[in-house]
Amino acid sequence: MKKQYIHIIIFSVLTIFFSGCFGLGGYLTGMEAMDAKTFNEYQKNIKIWRDYWRKDGSSEETKTKDWMECGGKPNGDFGADGSMERYNLLKSKLIECMQKKGYKIDRKY
Repeated sequence: MKKQYIHIIIFSVLTIFFSGCFGLGGYLTGMEAMDAKTFNEYQKNIKIWRDYWRKDGSSEETKTKDWMECGGKPNGDFGADGSMERYNLLKSKLIECMQKKGYKIDRKY
């Protein structure tokens, strides 16, 4: 067999293997296969970060106002452009600010 054909065969086998055609894609990435119904249920349970903060007697409007004063986005999300170092600094400031306003977080980040 010519050397050229051996390379093609090896390349083809590796391509098929790593594309998940052998059913190993989930095992290689550590992710399990998820059907559409399970995926939709998973997506319904995802909340924006602001919604994990609680304070007795606080309305949604007050929480949104406090959230934005602490550096959160109006849509309830949080993010920072730039480096991961900048993101972590701004996230720490947001957490500290929300806690000073009396909020507690239901979920650790």
